[in-house]
Amino acid sequence: MPILIDNSTMEKTASCHTAVAMERVLHLKPKAGSPQLEAGTAMHKAWEKFFNGEDVEVCILALREHYSSKLPYFEDIKPTYDLANLENLFRIWASKHPNREFPWVSQYVEKGFQVRLFPDLGVDLIGKMDTFGADGTGSYCVVDWKTTGYNLDTRWFRKIQNGSQVSAYLYATQRLFGSAVWVFYIMALKMKVVPMSNRTCKEHGMKYWNPEKKEGCYHEHADYKVESAYRNKTQLLGWYQDARLITQDYLHILENVKSIEDIGRVPMQGVFNNSCQDCSYREFCHSFNRKPESAEQLFDYKPWSPLLDMDKEDIFYEKEIDYDGADGSLLVV
Repeated sequence: MPILIDNSTMEKTASCHTAVAMERVLHLKPKAGSPQLEAGTAMHKAWEKFFNGEDVEVCILALREHYSSKLPYFEDIKPTYDLANLENLFRIWASKHPNREFPWVSQYVEKGFQVRLFPDLGVDLIGKMDTFGADGTGSYCVVDWKTTGYNLDTRWFRKIQNGSQVSAYLYATQRLFGSAVWVFYIMALKMKVVPMSNRTCKEHGMKYWNPEKKEGCYHEHADYKVESAYRNKTQLLGWYQDARLITQDYLHILENVKSIEDIGRVPMQGVFNNSCQDCSYREFCHSFNRKPESAEQLFDYKPWSPLLDMDKEDIFYEKEIDYDGADGSLLVV
């Protein structure tokens, strides 16, 4: 039975061993739900329906059903993550794509994958692709849907474009389909409050929403954008070699962390790279000094995998292919 690792686990391992041990080894998650996280998942539910050709109202229903089921677990919900606002955001986004025309043609939507990564280590790479298709040149491409609270500027996109996910997913699709795939599209939507008041917008000179006339400029106040990222063979080989080192770190954590009692021996790289700021385990580490007895009051046991709850027919598995092993020869030229 192979050991399974996904890109986000590799990223967390590179960022902080304590965080990855808590989340991916011990499977401990904060008791309070995250509106930001669940709002993103709800939007993905709607996009899945949209890119499978469903009517917008069907998409909205999928969003509503998922998010409504999570509302009881939230302690505080900001206006951005109010259900009505999320529905408004999706309706506006969908209205801007009436013909569903994008730089790619979708062939598969929301498909999981499992491919061999480091066979000599017994490790497979798993994940879930939002979309796999072909672009205007006929070349295969991967598409990832993103929601964020940050501005969709060059700096934000550069973080994704330079990140490990691009390389990991292009690597996986090459292994799955046996052909070169070098293009990765990022389809992003900013999570923000859609203004629906009858105040006059300074930018457009009209009310955000006039209920009497049933018109307004609110639909011009959603931010969304598509950008692309590319890799070549040299870059993928470099990623592959680095991923091996990070995977070895993860395997070491797996071997040495068996219970919460072991967490005190795990390094906290987050204090050196400033990743503690947005970490779900910040309070545990800095307020409770990683005391094992505090974990029970802070966390619930919640196993997670990108393939969790997916039907087997929605997961692609790599076919049997001969290769040499851990020297990069797994890559398709």
